[in-house]
Amino acid sequence: MQIERVEIQVIGSETERYTWSDDLPEQYQSNTLLRVYTDAGLEGIAGIWNATSFGYDRYTAESLRHLVPILIGRDPCERESILHDLRPRVFPQPPGALAVIDIALWDLYGKACGEPVWGLLGGYRDKVPAYADGIGYDKDLTPQKVAALVQAHAALGYDAVKFHLTKPDPEAALET
Repeated sequence: MQIERVEIQVIGSETERYTWSDDLPEQYQSNTLLRVYTDAGLEGIAGIWNATSFGYDRYTAESLRHLVPILIGRDPCERESILHDLRPRVFPQPPGALAVIDIALWDLYGKACGEPVWGLLGGYRDKVPAYADGIGYDKDLTPQKVAALVQAHAALGYDAVKFHLTKPDPEAALET
């Protein structure tokens, strides 16, 4: 099996931008998607999320443009050899450029073996526990409302619930 072609797409949707730090402006969010096609008809897919301050990320895709020619004609199952050959090529490389190639090659390898990647990496579970997240601060939140929200999520099958109880006034949050 050999890699025949590779496609790169950068998707930056016009969504509300946000920041997670007082010293950062609102962030532009983009996803760099990589598709690796083989002569056996298999396709490996991977994506990397980026956040940047002054416009959508192009650095990852531009770095990939210099790395992708090394993939053509190679056996995608030889991941370690390919990554070894890619590492010294472009400096400095964003970590996402090599990561998205590695993930796409793992995806291809899993498809070639007929196994999920998590199983190839030693996983033995077919599901993992999850918790409910994203219950935000409400100025009218009372202990009774918290109990009702927890019970509602427990009824949906969640064993744990994460609350985001950030108030504008840290002292007021401590009182709660």
